Amino acid sequence: MVDLSGNPGVRFEQDLLLVSHTARSLARQVIEPVVVSIIAEGWSTVLSNEGFALRSSMQHAPAIETALSDIRSPGLKAAARLLLAAAPTVKASLSESWEQLLRQISGNGSSGP
Repeated sequence: MVDLSGNPGVRFEQDLLLVSHTARSLARQVIEPVVVSIIAEGWSTVLSNEGFALRSSMQHAPAIETALSDIRSPGLKAAARLLLAAAPTVKASLSESWEQLLRQISGNGSSGP
């Protein structure tokens, strides 16, 4: 893994791919807890130590904190919600297909993987 310290935009892109691949993996039950842990730990670090690198952190940090507090129990669904909350803070312009995928995984869209 690459050191993502101080670069939440790259962390976001990595986590987006992790969620996407995990959702479609035949080994989802095995890798989901590991992936969710990596994502939760990374964004906890971002909020604690790298808020300076986020855009409008005061506005969006509460949604990220809420998503982090819920991330352990629903697993990948909560990780997808976390990424939806974090997208505006890293200036990520999610394509319609990425946003739809995250909403499906999070349970906030039509039936998902």
